[in-house]
Amino acid sequence: MVAPDGRDPGTNALAGLVRWYRSQCDGDWEHEYGVRLASLDNPGWHIEVDLLETDAEGRLMPKRRTDDGQGKWLVAWSDGEMFRASCDPGSLPEMLGLFQEFVFHEARGSGSRGAAGAVC
Repeated sequence: MVAPDGRDPGTNALAGLVRWYRSQCDGDWEHEYGVRLASLDNPGWHIEVDLLETDAEGRLMPKRRTDDGQGKWLVAWSDGEMFRASCDPGSLPEMLGLFQEFVFHEARGSGSRGAAGAVC
């Protein structure tokens, strides 16, 4: 799917995840924490992103659910330690975009790694 401006929203969402992940890799974080993306058998996608020792640590997001009743659905939440989301097979760009909004939200705390974030 290509947006009217010619950009692929899936590519932009994936680029945001890559940018965030690379910014966490400091020689230590990536050995203990990380990002896990898996397919689901219902079918769909599931992502888990460790937030500990990142600027997003402590940032909460209540469970968000969308379901159009015709197979397009997404659920996402954060407990402050991990961001989790699941979606239908076609909503991967939206799911990754939601993560991007979550972690690149307005400035949080001092900006140092591990600072507790504001609640969105």
